[in-house]
Amino acid sequence: MLATEAKLAVIMDGKAVAARVRGEIAVKVRDFAAAYGRAPGLAVVQVGNNPASSVYVRNKKKEPSDDSPDNSALNHVVVRGRFAGRSL
Repeated sequence: MLATEAKLAVIMDGKAVAARVRGEIAVKVRDFAAAYGRAPGLAVVQVGNNPASSVYVRNKKKEPSDDSPDNSALNHVVVRGRFAGRSL
């Protein structure tokens, strides 16, 4: 960067971006349901037992929305054990 070039910050409206993305997803969910006769679902494979990850998954289950997959039927699998010689 040249000394005369200025860095510009972009202030994003997170709520507006989220609304746009949710609208795009709603169209895809409707298309999927029309094509396959059911709404898409959500599956989570959690490797390890990180409490923050568990909170994230729990919040996904609670997040009802017309434009998102059926989170009430969220499949949540927690994998515990040793992988590649490392304990999780």
